Amino acid sequence: MKIFLSYASEDRPQAEEIQLALAGAGHEVFFDRQSLPAGGDYHARIKASVDEAELFVFLISPDSVDAGSYTLTEMGYARARWQHPRGHVLPVLLRPTDFKTIPAYLKSVTVLEPSGNVAAEVVSAVARAVGGTANGGMRKYALIGATGVVLLAGALYAVMKPSDPPAAPGSPVAIDTKPPSPPPGPELPNPVQLRFSYKPVAEAKVALDDTLRVNLQTKRRIVDGVRLARQDGGFYIHDTQYPAADDHILGTLSREIRESSLGAPPGPARFCLKRPEVLEPSNEQHVHLDCDESNSCKLHFPSPKWLEPCPVEEIKTSRSFSLLPLAHAADTTRRWSVPSAKTLAVYKDQMKGVGYTLVQIETDALHDPAIIGVEVDVRVNGVPILEDGLAPALRPVPNNPDKAFRHSFALQSLDFEGAQAGCEAIVLTLRPRLSSGKTGAPLSAMLPYVALRDAPGKQLPFGKGTLSWSAKYVVPDAEWSHEAFITSVSYSTSGGEAAAARARERAVALKQDFDKLGLTHNGRPLVAVIRPPLTLTGDRLAYGLTTGAVQASGQVRFTFSPQEAHALGDTLLQARSGNATARRVIDREKYIYKVAGTRERQDTPTPSGVCGHVKAP
Repeated sequence: MKIFLSYASEDRPQAEEIQLALAGAGHEVFFDRQSLPAGGDYHARIKASVDEAELFVFLISPDSVDAGSYTLTEMGYARARWQHPRGHVLPVLLRPTDFKTIPAYLKSVTVLEPSGNVAAEVVSAVARAVGGTANGGMRKYALIGATGVVLLAGALYAVMKPSDPPAAPGSPVAIDTKPPSPPPGPELPNPVQLRFSYKPVAEAKVALDDTLRVNLQTKRRIVDGVRLARQDGGFYIHDTQYPAADDHILGTLSREIRESSLGAPPGPARFCLKRPEVLEPSNEQHVHLDCDESNSCKLHFPSPKWLEPCPVEEIKTSRSFSLLPLAHAADTTRRWSVPSAKTLAVYKDQMKGVGYTLVQIETDALHDPAIIGVEVDVRVNGVPILEDGLAPALRPVPNNPDKAFRHSFALQSLDFEGAQAGCEAIVLTLRPRLSSGKTGAPLSAMLPYVALRDAPGKQLPFGKGTLSWSAKYVVPDAEWSHEAFITSVSYSTSGGEAAAARARERAVALKQDFDKLGLTHNGRPLVAVIRPPLTLTGDRLAYGLTTGAVQASGQVRFTFSPQEAHALGDTLLQARSGNATARRVIDREKYIYKVAGTRERQDTPTPSGVCGHVKAP
């Protein structure tokens, strides 16, 4: 098989990494920058190489889809050869790119969104593509980029044995890649294309986007949050493996969440598909589903009868969670619907004001071949976090038992007011999803967290192994970087934990007094946000109380533009002038603190032990 790799010149370093990854995997790789002549022959050679290729790999980035990019010319050559890219084109999201700028030709097949090492996941995807058609033996590759760079990989062994696990943990691939044995009758489409028509509800209380995400589960594989873009025909598509005779495809379809909100979104639309008892021949290789947000999906009529529905409610995915999402739980249950780390990475360059904290976890406690996935349950201050608006049982993360389990989740401000004297309590619970369909014994850990600050790597016992975790605050380019302080409580480190405890108690009491004032600013309720000590001045540390404004989403924002921060400071002084209780809480002088772009934010971690008092709710 010959492969054409199309990439923009700005992405050359990562294209080279792909070449090096092939060589590092034991393949014979040739990298030649001088093989294509300039002028007319250059274009002829490029077109000829596309015409000779059996697989076209397109690295998506803002530069590669920019008007006038030569990569679009290469894509035109591919489109002239293959009217539909399915089975011939592998789009790879190399850098966050506005989906509206991606050509429809590329969006008409599933876009690979690497969650770890890009080169490793591309090599793995290429191996899977070849493994799906190869009968064994050695293969030849020609990878050619828009810069005239030729990557030749000879003698590439590309057959994945049925027992091989996927090369990249976290990617939406099968744990057991053995293709199902087709029954007598028509040749089964493998992969089969799922097409979705999607009807949203009229109103939603959670900030949503038109882009959809699909999650799939079978006994052998888990697909985690693949991003789908609307096609020209008005539907969404995803290619997946045809289910085995004793299996089913259980899925959810939901709109992409771009901002955290207190509450749960409508949906998701749920579906269950299995092999029909009688297969009807068809020239089409797809199944079309009509999905209704907050409800279920039904087979579109007419649609090829490659699959038939199965009852969603009868399939239980966890001892503690049924398929009914938490949105259908009691109204008294508070929960946060938050964007996934994948979603926020896509929109990072468009953020304004407040960024997000990326929490990364890794554990060696899940090395069990029976564990095909993990339900990741995150609760902050006792409130469940619904990643992509889905309960953990509806979005298990794939697990490769031969490697450490890794996962990243993102936290925006939420209602962080310093619930435990400036610190928040993250309780992480991992529930192994077994190939039998059951769940194993859960493993839990408590991670103390300080909003908008980095947490250096830490390691703690976890089951029969360890859990490593770290947190990094992602600062947006256009950041609101000022705080309007209310007051502070200092203490001497020489007083030990007793002095620190007294300072914490005083800070909590002051917050309670401030919140009782019932102040507002521009129609937003104001609360005090406790900020734990950061820098050491001599032998003194201090707890600070800064002003937080409660947003319509339920989040509490406590960083502002300079103008907003000064206006808030004036509001505080005005309240102080006419209220005796306010005078006991609010300092007599306005203090505006710039937090961004300073060593306090980027280089100085929260002093060790400051959050040592935090307990799980």
